[in-house]
Formats: sequence, structure tokens, C-alpha cells
Amino acid sequence: MFRGITKLSRAYHEVKNMKEFNKLVKELKVPYVIDFYADWCGPCKQLTPIITKLEHESNGKWALLKVNVDE
Repeated sequence: MFRGITKLSRAYHEVKNMKEFNKLVKELKVPYVIDFYADWCGPCKQLTPIITKLEHESNGKWALLKVNVDE
């Protein structure tokens, strides 16, 4: 579970286990949204550019974490 987590726009995180995930979320100083997605998922592909743009436009007020549920 949680084998691939990516924080877009500002940094990249690949989390292999819950220990790493917990460390990551404790280090974040802003609220975060976790987007659970799959590469084959059409709605996920539609949402990604929108939510990524919103996170970028927030200027660091919140973070976006993406979790590939198939990894």
C-alpha cells in the first residue's frame, strides 16, 4: 500500500511504505490533498492537470500528493 507517492510542482516523493508516508506528512508544513489515481483511469487523467494547476496557483498554501494505487 502507498508504494508510489508523488508531490507535484515543488518536489517529488516516492514512498515505499507507511513509515515513509508518515514521515512525509509530518514534514509538510501546509495542508495537503492526497490524490489516489491509476494510469489507466480516464477520470484520473482528466483531474490531474486541473488539480495540479490549482496546487501550483496556491503558491505553497497546500500540497498535492499523488498516490498510484497500482504500484
